[in-house]
Formats: sequence, C-alpha cells, structure tokens
Amino acid sequence: MPIPVSAALTAVIQQCNLSRIHPGLLFNRYLSWPKEWDFGGEEKARCWEQIAKAISQVSSEVYDFIDQRQQKLRDLIAAIYPGGTTLNLTLNTRAPLVVGLGGNSPLENAITLHPLWGIPYLPASGLKGVMRHYLEENYSDDFCNNQAKELIDNFFGSPIGTGRLILLDAFPAHPLCFDQHIRVDILNNHYPGYYLGEGADLEAPGDYQDPRPVYFLSLGLKVQFKLYFYLKPLSLSNAKSLPGELILAEFYCNPDKFCKYALEEMAMGAKTNVGYGWVEVQLMET
Repeated sequence: MPIPVSAALTAVIQQCNLSRIHPGLLFNRYLSWPKEWDFGGEEKARCWEQIAKAISQVSSEVYDFIDQRQQKLRDLIAAIYPGGTTLNLTLNTRAPLVVGLGGNSPLENAITLHPLWGIPYLPASGLKGVMRHYLEENYSDDFCNNQAKELIDNFFGSPIGTGRLILLDAFPAHPLCFDQHIRVDILNNHYPGYYLGEGADLEAPGDYQDPRPVYFLSLGLKVQFKLYFYLKPLSLSNAKSLPGELILAEFYCNPDKFCKYALEEMAMGAKTNVGYGWVEVQLMET
C-alpha cells in the first residue's frame, strides 16, 4: 500500500487548494490521515470527493495533448509496420464504469489513474483481455481446434511472441465534470458481521446488523473514450492458412466488426454483475 507523507508535510499541503493538486498524488500520498491511522466511512467519502474534484480540475488542454500524443504514437507504429490497418474507435459509457477497484489504496478501494496525468483511463491490457475473453466465451468449440488457438495467438500474441493487434490505452475525450462524469459511488454492506466476521466473531446474516457503507469512484454515463489501435499486415502465407470453416476467421479478417462486438457484449471493469461496465462502440470519424 502507498505510504503517506509525514504529518508535518500533510499540514502544509492541507493549506493548499487540493482541487489543483495532481489527483494521483492526492490519492496515493497527500490524504489527511487521522491520528489513529484509521478512516471512518464519512471521512473516506470526503477524501474520495476531494480526489474526484481534483480530477475534474484537469484542463481541456491536457486531454487535447494526450489525444495528439496517442495519434502520433499510432502513426509511428504504422510507420514501423507499414501496410497494416489503422482503426480509431470511440467508447461511450452506457452504465457506470469502475476501473482498478481492487488495486492498492489507502482508502480500501482504488481507481486506475494515469501516473503522469492523473486522470482515469482504460489500460490497453484490460481492453485486449476483454476482446480475448469474448472469443473464449462465445466460440469455445473453436478453441478445441489447434488451428483456432494458433489463430488467436497470432492475433493477440502469446508468451512466445507478439500478435498482430497493437492496442493503445484509451483516454477520455473530454474533461470529466464532478458529479456528472466522475462521482463518489457507494456500496452498502448490509451484513458486515457475516461478510467480515471470522471465527467466533462470525455472525449469521440478519436485518439487525447496521449497514456499512463502502465508498469508491465511478465514471458516469456518456463518458467518451478514444481508442486507437493498429493491426500489423497479414502476410500472404498466413492468409492462405486461415481455417475458413471457423467462425473465428470472420473476425480475424474484419477487425472493426470484431472489436465492436467484443467491447459491446462484454462489460469491462469491476461490478459487472450488477450492471456496471457497459459501453457503446462507434467508428471514429477522421
């Protein structure tokens, strides 16, 4: 878990405008710890609100710079692997989205913030994992075929080599407004004695137990992310060896269709079983 700064430095920081401090530093280092080193529920909610407001203060110039950087990085990759396919997509949240909830955090729950810019983002590794999981869930019969496994490894990569798909991190396309795009969310544990108790302290679930609120940050509806990725060219020898009888081959040859299906039909992030993490995917106009 990140170690907070000393009490003396914290006192100096608290005199500053916390909404103008780097959100990642505020989250990991600059929180005002109580003397007993234990946050209460309402204190955690106040800290989460500080972090959300700091995220909302990140200027639009930062988002524009990030987008320009991602486009240049995509073009650089295309120059290294000429002849491939460039795809630009937008992801729009249709439900609340939580990324990185289980990470290390002084507030029990966490959120994935970029280490340089301090804004929420969707790591490329997670997006690629969603796409691969979509194939494994929906085309399990094909996975029994060795050709299909080779096809997937060639597309996504494997421990012994890289794949055709080069995916960049997805960043918000616009500033995140507090309480609209970024907000303090809550989960109420109605049976803390049952879920948190151990041994002799374990209690049967009952309505007599007091709910214990758990706070975290979530992204709201209609948050737009820009996703850039590149497909290395498919060599003629690989194209001839595609197993045409496999449904997977269709997605291998039509990556835009595959990415849209995969990201829309598989929720991403945390708490997907209760409706979080659904997005709508569109081809970005260039």
